[in-house]
Amino acid sequence: MLIYQDNQFWNGPDVEFATLAEAQADRTAVVDLAAASLRDQITAGASAAEMSSWPIKLDEANAGGGPMLTLEAGYRGITEAALIVLVLDKATQLSTLEAQIAGVSGMHRDTIDAMTTIADVVAYDMRSDWPVV
Repeated sequence: MLIYQDNQFWNGPDVEFATLAEAQADRTAVVDLAAASLRDQITAGASAAEMSSWPIKLDEANAGGGPMLTLEAGYRGITEAALIVLVLDKATQLSTLEAQIAGVSGMHRDTIDAMTTIADVVAYDMRSDWPVV
């Protein structure tokens, strides 16, 4: 059984699966853990409160400004225009990483779901194509 822990894949104890569906569910869970771990690394250090403000900031940045960005820029000591550039750049970086993680995760899940034998599922190496964060 392939396990994902501490941001690393490793071979765990050998497990014999009774059914193809059981093997697929096990391997899909490992893919989901890898994706979740990468997402957690990306948002490490950001509080839930900060992350909840991101959609508001992005909406205001896309609109060319707004009350939240005006206040933040003032407290930060930069222009609102400069803050808009920072918000849009960060949003592009985050959305690109999320698209990569979701795409690779989906690719691995689709591949696993299409397999027709337990042996193929167990032998499948899902370590490829993940983004570096």
